[in-house]
Amino acid sequence: MAKRGACQRFWQTYAWSKGQLSKSANLHQYKNGQFLAGHDVDLNDGLGNEGWWDTNRQ
Repeated sequence: MAKRGACQRFWQTYAWSKGQLSKSANLHQYKNGQFLAGHDVDLNDGLGNEGWWDTNRQ
């Protein structure tokens, strides 16, 4: 999808990548099914240029 220009940011999971990390990935899910503060969560690494949501009220 990166080669096709389908979007500007990419989130990659470890599950189907056969141990390879895309150069286009901005987020990388490296572990899932973890338990934190009473909730099931997946763990992700930020790889840079992830983007950000505007937190200021309009």
